[in-house]
Amino acid sequence: MDRRHTPRPLSQALRRPGSVLSDLRQEAERLRKLETRLLPLLPATLRAHCRVARVDAGAMVLMTDSPVWSSRLRFLEKVLLDAAAAETGCRPRRLRILISRPAPVAQETKPRRLSKRAGQHLESAARGQPDPALREALLRLSGRR
Repeated sequence: MDRRHTPRPLSQALRRPGSVLSDLRQEAERLRKLETRLLPLLPATLRAHCRVARVDAGAMVLMTDSPVWSSRLRFLEKVLLDAAAAETGCRPRRLRILISRPAPVAQETKPRRLSKRAGQHLESAARGQPDPALREALLRLSGRR
């Protein structure tokens, strides 16, 4: 079998120097470390609503989950840009704040119920079924009325 097409552990790709995944992992780690140094500068109420998305000479990009937090972050622009400069050695020219949508909350669903007539049809089908496992499954399903 050709070695190029055999499965390899993901950990190898994440550690291979110069690979896209390795570069991505290193950038994520750099941002995580930067975030642990910058977030303590924010008021406690704001910390849980802010993430560092990118920092370079062009901009410091922060993500927040509401326009309310975005406004509060703008008041701290100078402090944040100065702190980014102290940490990275390069002061970003501007602060960009992106607003992300919060993850949708899963709604609890009620079990579906069958109509009386549908349940009767399933019971009828179960009675004519020679396979005992299928007969039991149809009877269980018919009971959802």
